[in-house]
Amino acid sequence: MKIETTDFLRILVLVTCIIFFGTGILIVVKNIASEEARWFFDILSASLFLLIFFWLLAQEESLKRGH
Repeated sequence: MKIETTDFLRILVLVTCIIFFGTGILIVVKNIASEEARWFFDILSASLFLLIFFWLLAQEESLKRGH
């Protein structure tokens, strides 16, 4: 079974989304107001944005090739 780049990026986006929303819910429910939690959430949101951007680029390239 061959894993393509788009599949790998899709899995990374899914895992990052789960961690991102889980962290957001944890911050709200547990009322965590620490600076470290805010930085972690900001880093997760930036990495999620970048992953989605590169995943969409890979999807576009895959569509151009006809896969």
